[in-house]
Amino acid sequence: MSLPDDVNTFLVEPQRPTVFVSNRPLRDVTADALEALHAANDPPTVFTRGDTLARVQTNEGTCRIVTLGEDHLRGHLTRAADFMRWGRNEARHASPPRDVVRDILAAAEWGFPRLRGLIRTPMVRTDGSLLTQEGFDAATGLFYAPPPGFQLPPIPGHPTALDVREAIALLSEPFADFPFGERSSRANALALALTPLMRSLITGSVPLAVVDAPQQGTGKTLLVDVASIIATGEEAAVTTLPRSDDEMRKRITAQLLGGQSIVLIDNVDGPLQSPALAAAITAHVWRDRILGHSREVIVPVDVTWAATGNNVRLIGDLLRRSYPVRLDAQTSEPWRRSGFRHPDLLGYLHENRPQLVAAALTLVRAWVHEGRPRPAIPALGSFQGWCDAVGGVLLVAGVDDFLLNLESMYAGADPDAASWTAFLETWRECFAEEAMTAAAVVRTLEGGDLRFEPLRSTLPDEVADAHPERRSRALGTALAQRQERRYGPDGLRVVRSGTERHAVRWIVLRG
Repeated sequence: MSLPDDVNTFLVEPQRPTVFVSNRPLRDVTADALEALHAANDPPTVFTRGDTLARVQTNEGTCRIVTLGEDHLRGHLTRAADFMRWGRNEARHASPPRDVVRDILAAAEWGFPRLRGLIRTPMVRTDGSLLTQEGFDAATGLFYAPPPGFQLPPIPGHPTALDVREAIALLSEPFADFPFGERSSRANALALALTPLMRSLITGSVPLAVVDAPQQGTGKTLLVDVASIIATGEEAAVTTLPRSDDEMRKRITAQLLGGQSIVLIDNVDGPLQSPALAAAITAHVWRDRILGHSREVIVPVDVTWAATGNNVRLIGDLLRRSYPVRLDAQTSEPWRRSGFRHPDLLGYLHENRPQLVAAALTLVRAWVHEGRPRPAIPALGSFQGWCDAVGGVLLVAGVDDFLLNLESMYAGADPDAASWTAFLETWRECFAEEAMTAAAVVRTLEGGDLRFEPLRSTLPDEVADAHPERRSRALGTALAQRQERRYGPDGLRVVRSGTERHAVRWIVLRG
């Protein structure tokens, strides 16, 4: 069989540089290897992420960020250059030496593009332009890897009022069948869907979306999957609440290294408390040691956080780092509901994802075009950038209930708040600003004076239920645990006011 005349066009590989490894200082071999790796990195496939080298790995439509270890880097090097070693009067091919690989990984600076994150859908850049070109975007540091077959419909450069109305109607459609407890929960659900699409426009951290309901089968996980499918084309990356906070820290590290857009802590059973999660939510970068290694990794935190559960009770710092999405089907068997507008919701999402993404980006562009107005909404801790950006988009879209259910979440998170507010108000009425020991208060209550009956009737359960001989200690302990904490609209607080015979004296102040 004869070969075509232009056979060499098909058989000749691109010319690679040669790196000689024999009888040369390690620094020189490393420099040549890095130079070859840089020359081959067009378009970029090797990146700096935190203090590691990384690449984007695609497998059967899924995508994740992979930290380059020694074997990964050797593979990149052998494809970037021909490594040669002198033998008997001739040069022979060699594999990239491991000491060179280790020297590269240990370098203080590599000079590769910095990878901020991985996205599966187009985004609006800070200047209002659209990121639609597949691959690495130097302006944002994001790698855009759309799912196979995804094509974005046209996005108006200057959306009209009609464009905005049509966009918010379409983006609201996947949420039509969810039984939101109130209008604010619906607005917060839209915020959850918008957040991953706006991450490059949000300055700082984003809070945790807590999707809860009175009982199972209400659609909590499905709601998070709606947001995730719109943003990534895939269901949310799921983890559960581990038994130890150390294990939680390891899971957070793994999710961040993988470049997940949305991280879901699913089916929280009992109180949600995790110092590691609370720290990650407000961190700009996350530091941790890789399991089985002594070195520390530093990775940017650009994820959208969500948690689901039944009547989730937030403990500690997570309360002020979260916002609620409450579902309530008002039935004992919510999983048996029928008559949905979209019976196959996941199928609807996958089929209409390009249009849903276009609707979200139209709203974002409308906000940018109108000068990025800021909404007048309740403050949420350290998340002003998120409140301004996501709340601003919802404001332009005519959704005006964003975050208005924060106060109800705070009130429900502390079931003792109401009883302690009543107790401290009565304390003020009985003692004004007189400093009292816990024992003196208990003696007053046990004296039978009717003037102190209101104080006796509002005594918190943890004190009232204590054995009479231990009631003074129970009250003293309860006061110590709540000192300087504000209660009620007047900001009532318990403060120390010296001692009396080694017993702490307490006073209740306003504000």
